[in-house]
Order: sequence, then C-alpha cells, then structure tokens
Amino acid sequence: MDLVTARVGLVVLIDFEVVKISNLQRQIIHTTGVLDRPKVESARDRLRALNPDTNIELINERLDDAGLDDAISGVDVVIDGTDNFTTRFAVNRACFRQRKPLVSGAAIRFEGQVSVYHPGREDSPCYQCLY
Repeated sequence: MDLVTARVGLVVLIDFEVVKISNLQRQIIHTTGVLDRPKVESARDRLRALNPDTNIELINERLDDAGLDDAISGVDVVIDGTDNFTTRFAVNRACFRQRKPLVSGAAIRFEGQVSVYHPGREDSPCYQCLY
C-alpha cells in the first residue's frame, strides 16, 4: 500500500488464491467484505482507492519459472512476501536470471525479517545463498 501512496507508476500483483478469513490477520489489504474474491482483484481495488493514478497489472495464476521471467521482465524491483520456500526460491531464480533487485520479507508470530538482494551487483548474495 505504501508504494501506491508514494505514487509508484506501475505495480504488478501476482497471486492465484482467493481471500480467506484465515488470511485477514496477516494480509491487511483485504477485508471481510471480499472473502472468496481473487486476492489480486481485492488488492487492486483497495490500491486504486488509495491512488487511482497507479497502473496496476494483475496476474491471477500460478506461475512456473518461464511465467515468472515474463512477469518480472518489465519491473524495476521485485517484492516477495510469499509464505513458502518453493515460491521464494522460484522468485529468487527469476530475479537472479534477470538481475532484478529482490526485496524479501517474512514474518511469523511476533518476528519478521526483510532482506534485499541485488544479483546485478558482484558483492550481493542471492536468497538461495542465504538459505
């Protein structure tokens, strides 16, 4: 939400799931009024309410490696907040192949971490280097 209020020009949202009641405590962009809607549509509507000038593209499907490459080819930075290692490693591979900066965030209970990886720089490890 902060990127949209900061007037970022393009945001690409990728998710293939629908909003569930179990998501709401950690995915605060959604509300009970949008249960069972695709997450990308719910998020788009909320973000457009914050800034209608931001271009928001939706990808409402599970992506394989080739799909991830296509999806991130036109962006400047990738932000990953997924909740499983399989997806995190796949996103990392795509960023590594395309030399895209990756901001990776994770939280569990009352702890969280954020890391930034920039595979285009010689001195930057990637997500898989750490894990």
